[in-house]
Amino acid sequence: MPSAFSFARRVAVSPETLIRVVDGESVILNLKNESYYGLNDVGTAFWARLSTSPTIAAACELLAREFDAPPDRIRQDMQEFVEALAQRGLIAVACE
Repeated sequence: MPSAFSFARRVAVSPETLIRVVDGESVILNLKNESYYGLNDVGTAFWARLSTSPTIAAACELLAREFDAPPDRIRQDMQEFVEALAQRGLIAVACE
């Protein structure tokens, strides 16, 4: 992932990533390296908005309203979340 983070970008779920939601939480499998990851209910909401929104910024706006949270906090958490997912090969961040 490029060092300059941009909320104007969108993400794409890697074709080697499988996700299943069970009781509001997610289990993610990276088929390439056979690693499993878990997301709690908040992480699952972040994943759902991120994977269906046209941009990272749009996902943040939805989440700020959904959680009635300060937008700056959501953006900070989202940046950390996106960077962690990309580092693990679960998503790719598209160019603007």
